Amino acid sequence: TKVWLSDSEGSQKPVAIQWQILLRDSDLNPVKEQIQRIGSMENIIVHRKPKKRKKKNSIDAKPLIADICLKEDILTVKVAYLPTGTIKPVELLNILGLPDDFLAGRVIRNNIYWE
Repeated sequence: TKVWLSDSEGSQKPVAIQWQILLRDSDLNPVKEQIQRIGSMENIIVHRKPKKRKKKNSIDAKPLIADICLKEDILTVKVAYLPTGTIKPVELLNILGLPDDFLAGRVIRNNIYWE
């Protein structure tokens, strides 16, 4: 699904997106513990290597994680869109201490919240 946004005044802008991520069937207790720790963390620094620059840049992902919930093997996450950007699903997996290939399927975008 593609979303086209207009720059015209009065148009709605996305403020958050909700994903559902199916995780591989394994011991998810460490993931549950990390989700609990996220709530009490002051900052969650994510390091990115830009494509065109050689220097890494860092973002604080804490204000971007609006809600996170794990039920059985389905991770539901609401991620905020801020003027500084947002995070990627793979970055979220890394925050939870999971490898990039821990997905059991596709990341499903099931809701976009508009301003």
